[in-house]
Amino acid sequence: MYLIQLLLMFYDNLDGHLDGGPRDTLAARFGGLTVLTRVPAIGPWQGDGEHTERAEMVIHRAMVDTRSRSWWAGYRDKQQAGFEQAELIVRDWPVEQR
Repeated sequence: MYLIQLLLMFYDNLDGHLDGGPRDTLAARFGGLTVLTRVPAIGPWQGDGEHTERAEMVIHRAMVDTRSRSWWAGYRDKQQAGFEQAELIVRDWPVEQR
């Protein structure tokens, strides 16, 4: 089993992350989904080496029996274009149920 996380950055489009979109698609495909939105993750990073940028993100996560790298790559590309992001991160970890 795998824990898959989709990290979606947002600026002024939080509703697009919460209403429909990734939430509905992933919940339907995997039979459930957790969206971590209570307090968006916030992190500073060096944008151009001189100025500190602020990043905010919503994390979507799902537990899956098998991972399909080709499906996730296509989904990532679609969401990246739809949310106009330079980069969108999908990460996974193997997990054990005890």
